[in-house]
Amino acid sequence: MDTILSRLNLTGTDVKLFSLIASNEALRQRLEADIAAGVREPEVIERSLRYQGCYAAQNTEKLDVSALTAEQAAAVICGRL
Repeated sequence: MDTILSRLNLTGTDVKLFSLIASNEALRQRLEADIAAGVREPEVIERSLRYQGCYAAQNTEKLDVSALTAEQAAAVICGRL
C-alpha cells in the first residue's frame, strides 16, 4: 500500500485508510453465501481466513463489519471522514 501511495501526487489531500475486517465466522458465512450464489469458488474460504491476520499489521483504521451490511459500513466510513 505504501508503494502505491508513494507514487501518487497527494498534495493537498488527506488520505484515510480503512481495513474492513470480520470475525472468522462472519467471513465464512458471507463467503459460503457467495459460493452458493455461484460468484465465488469454494477454495476462497481457506485463503480468506489465512489473510485475516495480515490486516492487523496494516497501518489502517480497522472497521469490524461482522454485523454490518455494506450500506451500514459505508455510512460508518462516511462518518469518519
